[in-house]
Amino acid sequence: MYHIPDTGSIVSSIESCVDRAVMQMGKPNPLICEGLINAGVLKTERTLMIGDCCKIDVTFGKNCGFQTLLVGTGSYQLEKLHNIYPNIEDYRKYIPDTYLPALGDLLTFL
Repeated sequence: MYHIPDTGSIVSSIESCVDRAVMQMGKPNPLICEGLINAGVLKTERTLMIGDCCKIDVTFGKNCGFQTLLVGTGSYQLEKLHNIYPNIEDYRKYIPDTYLPALGDLLTFL
């Protein structure tokens, strides 16, 4: 079995060199939208985060104050969420505002 260094080893090297922890800038960190929200370009009450991963996309939407829509074409289907996250606090954290089995189902609401 081979072990190939991945991004974690690079991040650790940089943290060691600069003597501080890195800050994740991708989803679910709301900092990537903060400038747009603060500038009024993005209205949180009128923004819908659509994604197929509840742990990243739904969490990102909630962190930014957006409504969330989970599409069941990815790894997460609504009926399976409770089995994936048996801890009720985790389950509540990842549950979307709306669920659709496929993104095409959104057309009926437009």
